[in-house]
Amino acid sequence: MRLLTTVANQAAAAVEKARLFSKVQRLSVVDDLTQLWNRRHFLEVLEKEWKRAECFNHELALLIIDIDHFKHYNDQNGHLAGDGVLKELARIFKEHVREIDCVGRFGSEEFLVVLPRTSKDGAEVAAEKIRKEVEVHEFPLGEHQPEGKLTVSIGFSCYPEDGEDAAKLIHTADIALYRAKNQGRNRVEGARREDKTEAGLGQHRLTV
Repeated sequence: MRLLTTVANQAAAAVEKARLFSKVQRLSVVDDLTQLWNRRHFLEVLEKEWKRAECFNHELALLIIDIDHFKHYNDQNGHLAGDGVLKELARIFKEHVREIDCVGRFGSEEFLVVLPRTSKDGAEVAAEKIRKEVEVHEFPLGEHQPEGKLTVSIGFSCYPEDGEDAAKLIHTADIALYRAKNQGRNRVEGARREDKTEAGLGQHRLTV
């Protein structure tokens, strides 16, 4: 009995150690607030998906999603309310993408979605679906936003048309996002031919 007890205690300790190690590993790649992949891990996923697309000659799409007037929301309602919005948006994003897609939190109010084996047209459809879902969702205190509701703007790009590698995909999608912002927000914009040239002139604000 003493031997069995000793073995059982050692086994329990080993299981608990493995559980804690697994938890620590998960915390290192997951955003604590939204439970989405964090920036570092998402970029690793994007790089792997790009290499797979390059190897098998598949298309690969990327969305950058930014919350419109999020600073205004936080200033008006407080950061706890803003955290609630971030968590709810994460849920919406995860519910309206495919299982093979990957969603990550990239910055304070920015999210990225990688869409394997997705064309430019497919990316636009996916982005527009997400935009509409956010637009019709009733967020607490969203009626106090400048447009009377909480919305998002989305820029998207597609490999190989808009960038030959993961970094350029981010650059061109980011340029498209800023175009969406400049044209009134709550809209979807795709990368254009000239964006590829602009991205090639230097590092944009987002880098892999």
